[in-house]
Amino acid sequence: MTRVLVGAVSHESNSFSPLLTTSGDFTLRQGRELWERPWRCDTLQGIVSELRAAGVEPVPALFARAQPGGLLTRDCFSHLCDSLLEQIDDGVDGACFYLHGAMRSVDEDFCDRELLRRLRGRLGPERPLAVAFDMHANLVPELADLLDIAVAFRTAPHIDEAETGARAARLLLRTLRGELHPVTAIVVAPWLLPGEQAETSRPPLREFMRTLAEAEHQQDLLAVSFTNGHPWADVSQINVAVTVVTEGDREQAHRVATELLEQVWRQRTAFGFAGEALEPAAAVRAALGSTEGPVIISDSGDNPDAGGTTRELSLLRELLQARPASALFCSLLAPGPEEICQAAAPGESVAISLEDPSGGEQLRLAGVVQRQGRLTAAESEGGGGCAATVLRCGGIDIVLTAERFSLLDPQQLHSLELDLAAYHIAVIKRGYLTPALQDAARRSLLALTPGASDCRLERLPYRRLQRPVWPLDVDAFRD
Repeated sequence: MTRVLVGAVSHESNSFSPLLTTSGDFTLRQGRELWERPWRCDTLQGIVSELRAAGVEPVPALFARAQPGGLLTRDCFSHLCDSLLEQIDDGVDGACFYLHGAMRSVDEDFCDRELLRRLRGRLGPERPLAVAFDMHANLVPELADLLDIAVAFRTAPHIDEAETGARAARLLLRTLRGELHPVTAIVVAPWLLPGEQAETSRPPLREFMRTLAEAEHQQDLLAVSFTNGHPWADVSQINVAVTVVTEGDREQAHRVATELLEQVWRQRTAFGFAGEALEPAAAVRAALGSTEGPVIISDSGDNPDAGGTTRELSLLRELLQARPASALFCSLLAPGPEEICQAAAPGESVAISLEDPSGGEQLRLAGVVQRQGRLTAAESEGGGGCAATVLRCGGIDIVLTAERFSLLDPQQLHSLELDLAAYHIAVIKRGYLTPALQDAARRSLLALTPGASDCRLERLPYRRLQRPVWPLDVDAFRD
């Protein structure tokens, strides 16, 4: 029976976050543990399902996933590398992996490249390697020398993870049957493009993704992908990339990728925020002036799914000053204050102080504890959620958590007896809204708040990034 090594390693690393990522932050499954203990990764599940449907044995190597956050510590990345190498079965015919593509450590700018280098070293040049990447992967051209097949998500927000894993597996299966001899080319442009300016349901990216699909079909290409990178890291290179896989013709792959990249590069000035993007005070005023709710305000500079700390207070300060009659703020990482609130009985008044990670003054809050419990993790994330307290300050319900929390679906609030639809304003720490949150919002606003995931990239302290780069150095790219 044909045997294929499978695995997934996923972390989006934000170098502007002060919170380093350690081994304890990862959900880790090695070898047979993948079949014996629960994990959740739709892309890897797509790979495994496709292989099994074809009568091929998936050989489990490693599943490692952590919530986006700060850079990996040296020990953490070393542990991931060792864990992978320990599980590589030399009796496999090929390998198919999911890698996010934007993992960095304190010592390594491109952790995914290093993982692939080690994996290729064990597989050798003859056994094919296919990789499915996140659309926010930070790809570099030399990756093409380490793998045979590369595909990436085609949607943002991501709704095609399983499909992308299955695509990678199908191409690998055809290669193992001798039907294909794939080669890959990756062509990049020096371009910082936040995900909040690259939603695939909106122009200009909507039309460009259609162009990629047409090129794939009309030119008989095996795969064409666009990745916009993860710009919240001060590493040597951050790129927008087009990746093309062809049947044995690297020159064609490079030529087509270059042509497509030049096409989207010419449209770079058209990439802006898709919806209403406002400074924090203006976003709160606009929400207060809306006749219908809920109005969801994204605290985009402190987005946990881009590595934010969920400790930034600027938007909460604006909300408290505005004194809305009905608002939800979800959520703040405040383990000390959260413990104080957990010790109080519902209905009891408490006073707490919150530390501003930006170095501002402490924010002192007096409120009434409404309830304590656990926020549930989204189905796509797995895990058991985190301890939380609802503190009411005037008309604002503030959710304080003991760990960083990402709200992806209003149903995650039900365990705290909170109903998003009951509020006129809901501030959520994230960037663009997930489909479930989009459906819940009568109006959505993107607040351009400071923080580790600040969408105003010019405000971030890049020091190591190779310059010039768009849009920080506009004058260097005058046509």
